[in-house]
Amino acid sequence: MKSGPLLLVGILVTGIAACDPGNSPKQTVDYPEMDSPAFQNYRAQCSECHVPPRTTTHTAAEWPSVIARMQQHRVQRRMAPMKASEMTAVRDYLVRNAAVGTH
Repeated sequence: MKSGPLLLVGILVTGIAACDPGNSPKQTVDYPEMDSPAFQNYRAQCSECHVPPRTTTHTAAEWPSVIARMQQHRVQRRMAPMKASEMTAVRDYLVRNAAVGTH
């Protein structure tokens, strides 16, 4: 059974190649106000755990509870919570650029 190790190497090489960013299409998300300090704060706060969602993922009325839930997740993960000023800035950015209407 000498083919076993060779097969394993082939699978590993294929898997590594599949993870190479050069082999996959570039995925970029355009966010509103990308050059603004408000966006930079939003990206910094949210990207500690995940890719920041599009601002239109929720309505203006929904974003405050989402932000509060994310703050709880930070505490549960023993991360420093967002300062009140950072949280307010994130909220204002998201509400300003939120989806219109209801989901």
